[in-house]
Amino acid sequence: MLRDFRGKYWPSIFTSMTKRIKHLSILIALSLAGILCLQGYLLYQDFQTKKVEYLQDVNSILELTAEDMNDLRRKRISELYRNDLLDTNITRLEYDLDREEGPQISIIDALTNSKELSLRISADNIHPDSLTREYLFNRLYESLFGFRNGGLIAYSVGSAIGERAMSYRDTLAIDLGEFKRRLDERLGSRSITTNYKTVVLHRDSSFVAPSEQTIVSKRYNFEHKGTKNQVLLYFDNPTFNILQRSTLILFTCLVVFIITVWSFYRLIQTIRKQRRISEIKDDFIDGMTHELLTPISTLKIALESLEKMDNLTNTTRSKEYFDVSGQALDRINDIVQNVLYSSLHDGGNVKLEFEKINLNDLLEGLLDYHKNRTEGDLELSLQKLENPWITSDRQHLTNVIHNLLDNAIKYSDSKPVKVSVVAKRFANEVSIVVNDNGIGIPENEQNKIFEKFYRGNHFQKNINGLGIGLYYVKNILNRLNGRIELLSSSQLGSSFRVSLNTNKTDHG
Repeated sequence: MLRDFRGKYWPSIFTSMTKRIKHLSILIALSLAGILCLQGYLLYQDFQTKKVEYLQDVNSILELTAEDMNDLRRKRISELYRNDLLDTNITRLEYDLDREEGPQISIIDALTNSKELSLRISADNIHPDSLTREYLFNRLYESLFGFRNGGLIAYSVGSAIGERAMSYRDTLAIDLGEFKRRLDERLGSRSITTNYKTVVLHRDSSFVAPSEQTIVSKRYNFEHKGTKNQVLLYFDNPTFNILQRSTLILFTCLVVFIITVWSFYRLIQTIRKQRRISEIKDDFIDGMTHELLTPISTLKIALESLEKMDNLTNTTRSKEYFDVSGQALDRINDIVQNVLYSSLHDGGNVKLEFEKINLNDLLEGLLDYHKNRTEGDLELSLQKLENPWITSDRQHLTNVIHNLLDNAIKYSDSKPVKVSVVAKRFANEVSIVVNDNGIGIPENEQNKIFEKFYRGNHFQKNINGLGIGLYYVKNILNRLNGRIELLSSSQLGSSFRVSLNTNKTDHG
């Protein structure tokens, strides 16, 4: 009934589960894609904002630096003009501080000895204590020289001074080295490290950016050599430099992205694991059913046969049926004990009872048991110990060897089936090696055979089993101060070795 039930109903359940998992995976993938798209949009918007801020910083720095350099040039022209006024080879200054109308300063052309200009200050506009020649000269200088609306105003008091003032305006250049030094310093303070180029051009000329990735600043007045010049900066592809301004949000998005992808991966892994656990559980139930059905059927047939016999008069046949029934019950007992011990081990509730055991007798009894219960050609051999006495838990050690012998016989398609057991004693341990001529274990599955419920894919469909035998063996041997190893495995057979430490005893 169970097989019919599984064959009739369970495939549709698995199909439905697979569809649900597929749909869930698609929804998760779409959600992940939506999150990534949203992050991408936010990063793009942040980049555009940072790009605008970047250009604003460049413009403010260029404007400030250009104005600084313009001021330096004006100061230099001012110094030169002032020096010309004080140069006696060009002009001669005459001061009259005692005039009733007010103090007066006059400029005399040194070459022609003619008066060029006089500046008189009303006595009402000056305090007598502050009246000095220097004061009068400064008032004269301020009246003659200045910059208005970006242009030089230098009232000529003579052709010589006028020509010199205009030549300063037209020829004096801005120190481009100092200009770049100040630019670099200010750009660096704003973390603008992209290489840039400076362009000085006429106010009426145009400028075309070299590429679409180029960022071009605004144009600012640049009084270079007196012409109507302007200066601008352009940066080739400063994308990385702009992205550096978004380090925090980029890092945050990266962390969120990694966590999201990792969570998605873990979720898919968990779904697959749960699906695998479900499949393992179903395989276990199926295997348990098949494992129990055979000995139960055998037991039922034997009991029915005994029931039909006349008062058990045929003792020979009766003994045969009793032997068959006993073997069937032993098999049922083995299956139940394996499941029970595996469950107890997971809970840490295994109770061990150590005692002196004759290992040779234990091994001989197990070989006889399997020889009597196995149909077909079977060749068993045993290499005994000279000193067979060990201390261990008889029941669990019996189950360990029984599982190895059962697997050796079950997973063999050779005729005859050959199994050898070799027991050896060393200084601190006893080893029991079980060799067979079975089908072997593929190399890619050898590291998985001791996992709970694992059964090799190459024989899972053809040979009954629960996938807990070797799991139980490995874990119970840990409690018995022993271990199990797969020494070798190929298409010619496998070899397992059980090692028991004779120096330690676990009474847990």
